[in-house]
Amino acid sequence: MMDNSEIRARLSAEIDAAVGYADSQLSEDRIEATEYYLGKQFNTVPEGKSSIVATEVADVIEYMMPSLMEVFMRSGEVVRFLPRHPEDQPKAEAATMLVNSIFQSQNNGFTILHDFIKDALLYKCGVLKCYYDTDVSYTTEQYQGLTEFDVASLTADDDVEMLQSTSVDVTAPGEEPIFESFDVSLRRAKRTSRIKIDNIAPEDFLFSPQATSIEDASFVAHRTYMTVGELIAQGYDREEVEARVGLGEGWDEQETQVRHEDVDGGNDQNYAMRQNELVRVVEGYMPLDMHDTGISTLHRVLAIGQDNYVLDVEPVDRAPFVCASPIRVPHRLVGRSVAEMVTDIQRIKSTALRGVLDNLYLTNDQRTAVVEGRVNLDDMLQSRPGGIVRMDAPGMVQPLPVPQVGAQGMSILSYMDEVRDTRTGFSKASMGLDPDALQSTTAAAVNATIQGGQAKVLMIARTLAETGMRPLAQLLLALAIKHLDQPQSIRVGGDMFQQIDPSLIDADFDVDIDVGLGSGRDAERSMALQQIAQIQRDILQQLGLNNPVVSVEQYLESVKRVASLAGIKDVDTMFATPEQIAAYRDAEAQQPPQEDPEIIQKRMEFDADLQLRREKQQADIALETERLRATLDLKRQEMAVELELRRAKLAMGDTGVSTNIPGAV
Repeated sequence: MMDNSEIRARLSAEIDAAVGYADSQLSEDRIEATEYYLGKQFNTVPEGKSSIVATEVADVIEYMMPSLMEVFMRSGEVVRFLPRHPEDQPKAEAATMLVNSIFQSQNNGFTILHDFIKDALLYKCGVLKCYYDTDVSYTTEQYQGLTEFDVASLTADDDVEMLQSTSVDVTAPGEEPIFESFDVSLRRAKRTSRIKIDNIAPEDFLFSPQATSIEDASFVAHRTYMTVGELIAQGYDREEVEARVGLGEGWDEQETQVRHEDVDGGNDQNYAMRQNELVRVVEGYMPLDMHDTGISTLHRVLAIGQDNYVLDVEPVDRAPFVCASPIRVPHRLVGRSVAEMVTDIQRIKSTALRGVLDNLYLTNDQRTAVVEGRVNLDDMLQSRPGGIVRMDAPGMVQPLPVPQVGAQGMSILSYMDEVRDTRTGFSKASMGLDPDALQSTTAAAVNATIQGGQAKVLMIARTLAETGMRPLAQLLLALAIKHLDQPQSIRVGGDMFQQIDPSLIDADFDVDIDVGLGSGRDAERSMALQQIAQIQRDILQQLGLNNPVVSVEQYLESVKRVASLAGIKDVDTMFATPEQIAAYRDAEAQQPPQEDPEIIQKRMEFDADLQLRREKQQADIALETERLRATLDLKRQEMAVELELRRAKLAMGDTGVSTNIPGAV
């Protein structure tokens, strides 16, 4: 098994290689970029000459920043997770809400993203560090007159530490002590755990020179200084930490000093004021074969002091860093910056401007030739309108001719502007600000000009999205699943909240980052989305809400995207959430199914016709019954008459009259 001495030797070798590469190859470029961005002098200017410095580096970077920030912040969602399987859709939506909440609510998302992008544009790379950490804050509390039971109750909490305790006997006058009272001083710790995102200064980020990405780097590290108290608060031994206090040698702090030159006085002000409380710290990530199995796995190594004394070694899943460059160079971790593309242009334009201004100064206050002793030199040295120069003969003063180079100087400036525009896409025409370039031009041509200038910015945005924001989203989600063991309350819209359990997000997702720039491009996207929304609405109207082509949720998503392109961020407050729609559908499913109104109408007509037929049949039956009853009554009457007739004849037969009735006896 590897011991700390072997780990220290391996770590020291990696640090030496990384520091040598970073401080010798990259540090000078970053220092130059800072000086050019701040408009510092790049050479010595003779007294009396113009010392103006063009601000090309700052102009180009500040021109790009609003567009790049709008790419990632305008929709309210920095990233979106996409499911790889249909059944993972709810988990993808939960992951999207969780990660965006961590980035924007639990951390200052705007500031983090701003500094990350500007570091990349100015210093070749932007670096973020994501980790789960617990903040500890301390408060001191004073109590008087406590009983022993009260003291025991207060100190039972693990976060409470007794600083001082004084006992006092409470007695009545002339009597024995009644009880013992305590005056105590306590220190209470308050712990807050969360996922943190830190911007790492490029000079504090170390990596192996051959690295092409964070994943394949044999060594990446964060070098910094921490106070003794910070290390002790993390649980490290006080004696080990205090034994290695000091700044040490071998780290170049020039970059930090140049960046803060206007703030703390320059190179004379550095970390030396805190020499007795700061400790050099390296948090490195490197593969180690700790158990001599032949297979190395990634470990976090925390070392302090000049000798890289190892405090802690632990296995980890991945390094907590995200590193992205605006202009990628294949097979290198750090690419190119926008600043280095225009530093030579700033230098040339500064020189040209100085020449033009010096020429203008000489034209307005040109040199003159005088005959010594024949001219009053005091009059010559006072250059003012209406001034008098005394001389004792004509022709004693002659102006020296000044060649006019203003036109040539301005042509050089115009040419360098064209070179800058070609390299970066920065121009007044591309921003829609140049009336001469856009005069009498169709809207389509203006739009094409603007979008053409933004093509390079769009490429930088896509590069930062794929190499920076995508791994950042994946890293934040992995940290949330690993460390957040309780459901998180996430704000959805303005005043609605949703509970999300990170432990249930157990699927693999794709990451989608929407990149689009410019008002013209937004107008095109908005128009296309509106047309899609109209088609979806027509389908819903023609085929009904439950159709196999378009759902209500899909139509709602189109409407939300149209609103987002218009700059409306609280779109979720204007429509029902997916959960509310699902709850409504569940409630509808529990209700008895409702038939089509047309079918109901036909059934009513059928029932009415059936009832009419039934009533007619009943009337016919009643009529036929009445007819039969009448016929039966008539038959009865006829039979009664015949019966009476027979009786009469029978009666006559009894008197001896022959009746001729058949069967008569």
